[in-house]
Amino acid sequence: MRSAITFDKESELGYLYVLPPSRKYKIKSTDELEINEDIVLDIDIEDRIVGIELFGSSALSASSLAGFKRIYSKLINNGSPIYRFRVSNKNITKTFNAYGISFCFSDDDFEEFVGFDIVDISKYDEKFLDKITNK
Repeated sequence: MRSAITFDKESELGYLYVLPPSRKYKIKSTDELEINEDIVLDIDIEDRIVGIELFGSSALSASSLAGFKRIYSKLINNGSPIYRFRVSNKNITKTFNAYGISFCFSDDDFEEFVGFDIVDISKYDEKFLDKITNK
């Protein structure tokens, strides 16, 4: 299995695969996260985030995870799974929801990216998420 996170040192760009990188997706749009321009979302025709591009400080915070194949922790909340990805252990003060994913930040200006939680599992490939979850 390919790594779930890549990082290009030259361009200081990180990429997180939310859906399996081995499959072909029809990308409908590539959009900046409304509240943070350093986070760019690749959205497919089914309105799912296929991958997340990270720039600036968001990319640098995730760079140490590049090459990892298992990036999520799995929690059960009221009987439903939540897949959690974190680049730091900072306290979360703000969240922003988009496409079934809750993006987490440790400041009121949405600049200090902490990670995200996949909260709408119906949109995402749970078998794939389980494969890249720390056991």
